[in-house]
This record gives sequence, C-alpha cells and structure tokens, in this order.
Amino acid sequence: VAQTVSNIDQVSTQHYVGKVIKVQPTNSPDYFYLRAVAQDGTSSGWASVTWVEGAGQSYNIAKAFIFAVAVGTTFYLVASVAPPPFFLGNKITYLGVFQDRLLVGSGATVRASRVGDYLNFFRTSLVSTIADDSVEFMATGTDDDDLRYGVTYNRDLVIFGNYRQYIISGRQTLSPTTGLIQTLSEHRNAGTVQPRAVGSTVFYAQPDTANCSVHGIMPSQTGGESPDSFNVSTQLAKYLVGNAVEFKHVTRPTHLFLRTDKAPHTVFVYTFMDKQQGGRVQEAWHRWDFNPALGQIIGMSPVPEGLLIFYLRTFVDSTGFTRVYLAVD
Repeated sequence: VAQTVSNIDQVSTQHYVGKVIKVQPTNSPDYFYLRAVAQDGTSSGWASVTWVEGAGQSYNIAKAFIFAVAVGTTFYLVASVAPPPFFLGNKITYLGVFQDRLLVGSGATVRASRVGDYLNFFRTSLVSTIADDSVEFMATGTDDDDLRYGVTYNRDLVIFGNYRQYIISGRQTLSPTTGLIQTLSEHRNAGTVQPRAVGSTVFYAQPDTANCSVHGIMPSQTGGESPDSFNVSTQLAKYLVGNAVEFKHVTRPTHLFLRTDKAPHTVFVYTFMDKQQGGRVQEAWHRWDFNPALGQIIGMSPVPEGLLIFYLRTFVDSTGFTRVYLAVD
C-alpha cells in the first residue's frame, strides 16, 4: 500500500504496524486517514493488521482548544479524529439557527452543528455519511465575503454578507450530502444590520456617506434570476440620518422600525399595505421624535401590544448625584 489509495478495498491484510495512509476517492476533494493496527496487539513490526480510521499526523499538544461535555460525573472528549471546523482560529461573523442546527459563519464558510446537538461540530465518521451529522459548506467563488445576518424566508434561509446575499434551501433536509449555499443576489453593503422578512419582501438597510436607505428584494419572484432591489426610501435622500443600527417590524398593520447612530432620540417608521394579488396599496414614512429628557434610545422590541423602546435615562437624585438607569416604555 502506497501513501494514498482511492478505495478502502485497496489496503492489504499484512502491513507495518502504525502505517498511516490517505484514502481519497477519485474526483472527490474529501479524504480521510487509516492506520494499521495489529490484530495480535503488537506495537511494531510487520503483522496481520486491521485498518482503523484515525489522524493523518500525531502531535504532542501543549495547549489546545477542545470541545467536551459533562454528563453527570462523566466528562466526554472528542471520541474520534475529524477535520476541525473552519471557524476555529478565524473570526466568527455569523450565528444562526436553521433546521434545529446551530450555524456558525466565518468568511464565506458555514459550519452547521449536528441536529439538536448545538455544540457538536464534528462528523461521527468520515467513512460513512449520517444524515444528522455536522456539515460545512462554502459559497463557491466568494471567499472574499463575510457572512453577517440571516433571515428565514418561505422556509429558506437567506444570509446577507458584506457583498452578496446567499440562500440555503429549506425545501429539503440539510445533510452532509445536500449542504449547499448558493448566491442569491449581489447588493453591496446590505449586511450592516439584521434584515427583516415581511410578507413577500426581505427588507434591508444600506449605508451611505451621511445617511442610509431602506431597500427590499423578493426572492420568490425571480424565476431563478437574481432578484432586483427596490428602494422604499427613494424620496428621502437626507431623511434617514446616519447609518442603521437596528431594524424591527410588526404586522397588522405592517410597520418597519429603524434606528440610526446619528439620531439617538428618534425612531423612523415605514408603514405599508400590500395587495394579495401583488402591488402596494399604500406606503408612508413617519418620524417619531422623543424628548431627550427620556434618555438615549438603545433598543426596540416588538410585542403583541406594540413596540417596547429601551432607554438609558439619567436623573439627579435628592443628594445631587447623577444616576443612569435602564427604562422601557
């Protein structure tokens, strides 16, 4: 047996104990390693061997980042050697949940955990394929992008990057054999704030030099083509002051709420109503300006009764000491 074989059937029953070979099927980028283990338990020399999946190289590790889990009084470490997730050692730019998996994005690469086991990012085996195993995939040809935010749309997952938008189909179960991320559209600087999926439209904010704008795309109406982006704030070139920092929405009636970094006491509101047959019946922008005495707005949270607004509020107590506290209205 040489250093590399294309099929596990090519290994020999007699070999040097401890020999490691690489198994890489023809026309496949995936590979794994087998190590010769003596059937009689000897640790060296030539013997009748069994080939066991293992590491390509072994090291004496002084420091390591290790996944483990404690169950009762038992502490479990990784049971078998597997390629580490791409995000280890790299900057994590995206976190999301899809089909009961935790998704971790770094650059244009996404790693999905095992189903229901959100901190398990390792394959059970590289020899066999298990449907609920961890899976890693990359948007082909987009290694220069950074994934930022995801939104569920019509069962699919749409992920916004710095330069492009991507889609992971929800019409089939995500698995090591079906994991695929495809480029949906190419609208730059669309991943600066969490997008919102409302009805048939995915809304996102886009920064400019001193202002921002709000746009929408309709992924389901593309017929396989890249969806066009339409500006819903066309007439408001200087209205949305600063860059967006938070984007929320409520329905019935439909409102989009936008906060920016240059308007700490303001919430911009986009109200619209669509026809069931398509087209927009009505749309309007509003600006809610709150008294600065209420404090700086730091967050919003939609609830069935409306919108909760969080403030950092200051006041001078009876001793003359200025205090800062969190308030919600």
